[in-house]
Formats: sequence, structure tokens, C-alpha cells
Amino acid sequence: MSTAQFVPTSTILNSIRVPASQPNQSVASITQYMAALKPFHPPTVPSTPSQPTMHATSVLRKRKLKMNKHKHKKLMKRTRALRKRIGK
Repeated sequence: MSTAQFVPTSTILNSIRVPASQPNQSVASITQYMAALKPFHPPTVPSTPSQPTMHATSVLRKRKLKMNKHKHKKLMKRTRALRKRIGK
């Protein structure tokens, strides 16, 4: 297993800094780098959706629905005998 050596952040930053005598060279290299990058194009939305729209659901809403279902099932179990006697 290899052990990584800790390098202080200041050492890293000092190695990255460009000397003050060459500020235009760093600006030129940055602009060349930026020009070489591919431009960002967000995905286009099709006019006719091929897939149904997805909506995020709240965890609290899911929990509330689960509890309501649980309470309804308990009520149905508790009143089962009464409902059978009534004929429903």
C-alpha cells in the first residue's frame, strides 16, 4: 500500500502562481484554454414528449399518504365484524 505525503496548500499555490513579469502570457494561455473547450449547449426540449413527465415527490407527502393508508386499513380491520353484521 502506498502512503501519500502531505503537501501544504501554500506550497501548491506557490507552484501554481505565475511570475508578475509575465501577466499577459498567463492571460493568453487562459484564453487559449477557454477557446479549446467545447461550448456548453443545454439539451433541447422536444416539442412532443416521448416520455411522461417526472415530478419529484416530497418525503413528507409520501409519509402522510403511508400513514393515511395505514389508518384506513386499521379502521377497516376494527370495523370488519360490524360491517359484516350490517351486510355491507
